[in-house]
This record gives sequence, C-alpha cells and structure tokens, in this order.
Amino acid sequence: MIYRYRTVALVFLLLFVVACGQTDQDRSARIEPVDNPGCSADGDRAIVETALLQLGRSHLSVDDIATFQVVGTDGTQCITAIVFPEHIRHESSIPPELGQLVQLRVLDLSRNELTGDIPPELGQLAHLRELNFYNNELTGNIPPELGQLTHLEVLNLGGNRLSGTIPPEIGQLAHLRELDLIVNQLTGPIPSELWELSQLEVLMLESNNFSGPLPPELGQLTQLKVLGLSRNDFSGLIPPELWQLTELQGLGLISNDLSGSLPSELGQLTQLEGLYLSLNNLSGPLPPELGQLAQLKELRLGYNNLSGPLPPELGQLTQLRWIDLADNNLSGPLPPELGQLSNLEGLNLSSNRLSGPIPPEFGRLTQLSRLTLFSNDLSGSLPPELGQLTQLQSLNLWDNQLSGSLPSELGQLTQLEMFDLSRNNLSGPVPSEFGQLTSIRSMILENNQLEGELPTTVSDFPNLTDLLIENNNGLCAPTNLADADWFDESMACE
Repeated sequence: MIYRYRTVALVFLLLFVVACGQTDQDRSARIEPVDNPGCSADGDRAIVETALLQLGRSHLSVDDIATFQVVGTDGTQCITAIVFPEHIRHESSIPPELGQLVQLRVLDLSRNELTGDIPPELGQLAHLRELNFYNNELTGNIPPELGQLTHLEVLNLGGNRLSGTIPPEIGQLAHLRELDLIVNQLTGPIPSELWELSQLEVLMLESNNFSGPLPPELGQLTQLKVLGLSRNDFSGLIPPELWQLTELQGLGLISNDLSGSLPSELGQLTQLEGLYLSLNNLSGPLPPELGQLAQLKELRLGYNNLSGPLPPELGQLTQLRWIDLADNNLSGPLPPELGQLSNLEGLNLSSNRLSGPIPPEFGRLTQLSRLTLFSNDLSGSLPPELGQLTQLQSLNLWDNQLSGSLPSELGQLTQLEMFDLSRNNLSGPVPSEFGQLTSIRSMILENNQLEGELPTTVSDFPNLTDLLIENNNGLCAPTNLADADWFDESMACE
C-alpha cells in the first residue's frame, strides 16, 4: 500500500513534466545562421559514426539518429539534434566525442542501458537546449561542467545511479525550465544556487537521499508548475513561502519527515491539480480552505497524524478523482457533501476515527471504483443507495459498527471484485441478489450476525478464490458448493 502511494504520486507528477517539456516543434526550431559555425556536415557525421561504433550500434546510420540544419550563412549544415532510439542495451558509456558537436541543440539518449560517468566534455556544447539521459544506468557525480550550458532549458538525468551532491554550477543555467533528477542516489541539501533559476517550471528531485529542512527560498521559484521532492529525508516544517507558488499544478512531498500543520494559505494554490503529502508527520486539522482548490484532481494526505473533522468544503472540489486520507486521526461524521464529487474514482478514509452513518448521498458517486472505509467507528445500516455505484470494483467496510441487514441493491454491483464487510454487526440473510456478483474474487463476511444459506448461484462465480463466512449466526454454504476450490467443510449447512 505504501509503495502504491509513492508510485501513483510519481506517475501523476511525471504527467505534468511531459506536458511542460520540449515538443518536437521546439526541437526543430529554426536556427539563425552565423558566419563561422565552427562545424561541418562531414566532420559531425564522422563524430557520430565513431560514437555509434562505441555504443555498439554500427548498424544504425547517422541519419537514423541525427538532424542536420543550416547553421552557417554560407549554407553549411551541421548536426543540431541527436535522439537515440530506446533500448540500446549494450552497456556502453556515453562517448565524450559528442562534446565536439558545437552546434548541437538536443541530445537525447534516454531509456537505454548506458553506464559509466557523464563526460565533462559535454559542457562544451554551448548551444545545447535539451540534455536528456533519463532512465539509464549512469553512475558517478553530476559534472560541474554542465553549468557552462548557459542556453540549456531541459536537464533530465532522472532514473540513473548518480551520487554526490547537486553541483552549485547548475544554478548558472539561467534559461533552465525543467530540472529532473528523480530516482538517483544524490545526497546533501539542495544548493542555494538553485534558487536563482527564475525560469524554472519543473523541479523533480524525488527518490534520492536529500536531507535537511525545506528551504524557504523555494518561494523564489515563482514560475514553478511541478515540485516533486517525495521519498527523501527532508525534515521540519513546510516553509510558508511554499504556499506562495501560485502557479503550482503538482506538489509531491510524500515519504519525508515533515511536520507541522496545514495552513489556510494552502488555499492560495488555486491551479493545483495534484497534492501529495502522505507518509509524513503532519498534524492538526484539515483546513476548510482546501475547498478553494477548484482544479484539484488528486488529494493524498494519508499516513500522517491529521486530526479533526472532514471539512464539508471538500464537496466543492468537483474535479477530484482520488481522495486518500487513510491512517490519520480524523474524527466526526462523513460529510454528505462528498456525494457531490461526481468525478470521484477512489475514496480511502480507512484507519481513522470517523463515526456515524454512511451518507446515502454516497450513492451519487457513480464513477467510484474503490470505496475504502475500514477500521473506523461507522455505525447504522448500509444505505441501499450504494447499489447505484455500478462502477465499483472494491468495497471495504470491515472493522466498523455497521448493523442491520444487507441491502439487496448491492447485488447490482456487477463489477465488484473485492467485497469485505467483516467485523461488523450485520444481521439477517445474504440476499439472493448477491448471486449476481459474478465478477467477485474475494467475499469476506466473517464476524457478523448473518444467518441462513448463501445463494446457490455463488457456485457460478468463475473468479471467486476467497470466501470467508466464519463466526456468524449460522451463515453457511449449501452443499452444491462443495466442489469449489475455496469451499471448506466448516462452511457447510447441516
């Protein structure tokens, strides 16, 4: 479950990175010719042919990976972009000779199995705008010579095994819009020089070993749209300056050691679409100002120490697709206003201290695929309106104080795969309509007061692997189910 938190946040923020990154049109932008470009078509071709040999890709031609453009006033053409196909799979190092391609604007060697260090010679590529080595197996430090690439707009070294600290020279890249260093082994605090990158829109440092407090100077990056600092060792309070980044669309701080409360100023981030603060030590109430984040699609604050009630203002966030507030100390009733979230696909409020009934308004959440409310103090009967959730695949309500009979309307949940109502006070028979739940894989009804026979049509459930009905008031399985793999003799009706 914890791994899933991390993975979902990373994928969601990467979607923003793709949206903010270079397009094919950017890569082939017109170049203003100069008198002495310092290169030639034949010379550049020879350099790349040598590189292909070193990379074990001699079967590729230069024209397969390189773009030539006119760079000289005399019509001279040179290589301005190199984009390798994915999966070279040769465990080769990056040829330092590529640093001789003086008119290069784009160098993309992403998603291969390149090893070794990043050559410092690449710092000679004075016109480079995009450097992308994402998802290789590069090691060593980030060379400070990359700070000489003063025209660079995109630097993506994520998904490698780079170590050491971020060189302060990166702060010299005044045109940088995207800095992506995710999933490496980088350490230390973030160098203060990075706060000079006034054009930065994407800062992705997830899944490293950065430590120390989050610097208040983050607030100087006023153009930031995506900030991903999850899965590091940052500690202390979230600086209030962070809530001044009003252009933010994605904020990921999952799995650090951050503490303190969420302030009302959080409501200023009106462009925010993804908020990921799970797996920290945040405390205090959820601010009602969360209801001002009208663009929010993902709200994940699970595995903290948040307390107090669920603000009914959350019902104003009609773009929400996922709410995850599991494993906190939230208390009070479930706001019926949550039933207004017509786009909601997942609701996880498990392992809190929420009480009172499940609102019948939850039956309006017709896009919901997962409803997870286990380990609370919910009481009352199951609302029959839950039978309107025809997209539901997982319904987990175990370990509450729910009572009354099982609504026959739940038999309409024909997409349901996981169904757990155990450890409640439910009573009466299992409705025959439950025989329509043909997608079910796991049905757990143990530790209630249920009685009578299961519907005989349960034998027709092709995917059922887990059926638990023990510790009820005589609930049993008819003998025609005895051949099922999941059948146990202790279930059999006498």
